[in-house]
Amino acid sequence: MDRVSFAQAAENVEKIEQFSRWKAGRQHDPEDARLAQNRLREKILYPALEIQERIDPKSKFYAIGSCFAREIEESLIELGLEVGSRSRAEGGKQGERRRFMNRYNSYSMLNDVAAAFGVRPYDERSIVETPDGWQDLHAFGGIGPRDRILAVRAEMMRVIEKIRVSETLIMTLGLVEAWFDRETDCYINSTPRELSERFELHVLGFEENLKALEEIHKILFENLGRNLRIVVTVSPVPLTATFTGRDVVVANTYSKSVLRACAERWVRNHPQEITYFPSFEMATLSHPDAVWMGDRVHVRPDFVRHITTHFVQNCLALSEGSKHEAMDELGIYVTGVDQVRQKKWQEAIASFNAFLAMANGRHRPKSLLRAKRDIVRCFVALKQNEDALAALERYPEVVTQPALYEELKHRKLSSTIQRLLILAVVGAKSPQKHRLLDVESRKWGKPDGWYVDQLQPDVRDLVLAKT
Repeated sequence: MDRVSFAQAAENVEKIEQFSRWKAGRQHDPEDARLAQNRLREKILYPALEIQERIDPKSKFYAIGSCFAREIEESLIELGLEVGSRSRAEGGKQGERRRFMNRYNSYSMLNDVAAAFGVRPYDERSIVETPDGWQDLHAFGGIGPRDRILAVRAEMMRVIEKIRVSETLIMTLGLVEAWFDRETDCYINSTPRELSERFELHVLGFEENLKALEEIHKILFENLGRNLRIVVTVSPVPLTATFTGRDVVVANTYSKSVLRACAERWVRNHPQEITYFPSFEMATLSHPDAVWMGDRVHVRPDFVRHITTHFVQNCLALSEGSKHEAMDELGIYVTGVDQVRQKKWQEAIASFNAFLAMANGRHRPKSLLRAKRDIVRCFVALKQNEDALAALERYPEVVTQPALYEELKHRKLSSTIQRLLILAVVGAKSPQKHRLLDVESRKWGKPDGWYVDQLQPDVRDLVLAKT
């Protein structure tokens, strides 16, 4: 329990600059943009953060958690940060290669940390044979030949060892339904493909989850010392199914509530070492169309980008200064992203151009590509069609990005702008151009040609004529 004096509580409630009020009191302006009731009318909510000390952007990061952690990991890498949890796994399907480092419950995260420092190595008995092939119960759950599963385990251990040299650990807590292996006396990460009396389901409560988090803290700080920083959040990605027999919506609410409470208590226990980052609140309280993919399970990549930009702006120690020369590359890029959010299109174009001038050839290819794409988006927003077309001709590689198609579909741009972008696509000297117009169709599981049918009639005729 946290105790706050009457005087401090009275002072806290008036700190409107810290977003302390949901609605206006008698002495406040009801239109104040800092009130929660007004902030929630915006498409994207940006919660205030509590951080004791900003993190060095040159820090070695490691992201641990479920698929949302992988999205955060990818986005941070695109911004040019060093993230050790990225896998180079080969073999299997592309989705499996990306998911095999997913960790779904607090104890599977603890297992990784314990294995990294030799406290509790992984048991070989957790690689099991099923009627369909072999499964590693501590990986993401994929089935395959034994040699491939062993290769995945070896790659998993190679990645896990990066925890030992990490300086900032980003943990995204996932769910509370965990399978317990009675044979190895250990929680596992994935659902066994062949259920038997060897396994039983545990719905982990507040105490069990907090116990796992505290053990993670103990191992990390005993081995890495006090220079380590932990950023904890709760994944907004819901349960895809529940084994409890309850309504999955109710079970998911319980799961996230427990984990959010655990994260809060863990931070309160170690305020100098652990920071809570409110990506869960950002996702669940922003407009659903801006957050979710069509399955209402996975978070849209563009929204993950908003989350990581908010993290970089508020948690990393970026260079100060208003002039581009006084800021580092990452600071310039994040400034441009924030200017797009504020619809300061011209300023954003200047920031992205400065970023490209400084970072070209030295930065992550995806961040360079996104900066170029955002320049086009800014010209589109300004209705400067000729400038937008010139930018597309200058950066023809951006037409390979599905996000441009999502602009057409979700923002309902005018027929003129649609024609502009489509002309750039069909005119691009790209070996991929023949499949570009079907990117969205396949993404949503639709047959080729489905996306073209979503365009306005005159643009659809143009596309069909050009292809």
